[in-house]
Amino acid sequence: MKRKIAAVLAALILLLAGCTKAVGGTYKLARGTAEGKSWSAESLGMNFSFTLEDDGIGHGQYNSQIVDLIWSESGNTVTVEGKFGTLEFTKSGKNLLLHDNGSVLVFEPYTETESESK
Repeated sequence: MKRKIAAVLAALILLLAGCTKAVGGTYKLARGTAEGKSWSAESLGMNFSFTLEDDGIGHGQYNSQIVDLIWSESGNTVTVEGKFGTLEFTKSGKNLLLHDNGSVLVFEPYTETESESK
C-alpha cells in the first residue's frame, strides 16, 4: 500500500501545474484511503506539501524534492497540469481531495508553527 501511495505522490510532484486565489496557500497531505484502508501520512512517514501562490504559481515538496508549479481553478475543481499529464483536485470545505483509481488523498491547509521553522 505504501508503494502505491508513494507512486501517486511521485506522479503528483511531476504533474503539479494549474488553481486560483480562492484556494491559495499551503496544503499538506494529512490522510487518505487506499485499497479500502484508511491511513495517516504521519503513520506512513510521508511528508508531502504544496504551496499555491495568489499569482497562479507555486511549488510542491516531497521530502527534499522541490518542484515549481502553476495552478488554476474552476468552480469546485482545481486542475493541475504538467508535462506528464493532468490531475484534478476536488474542493471539500477547506481541504483539497485527489481521487486516483479508488484511492483518495486528503490535503489540509497547513501553517508552519514557529517551533517547526527552527
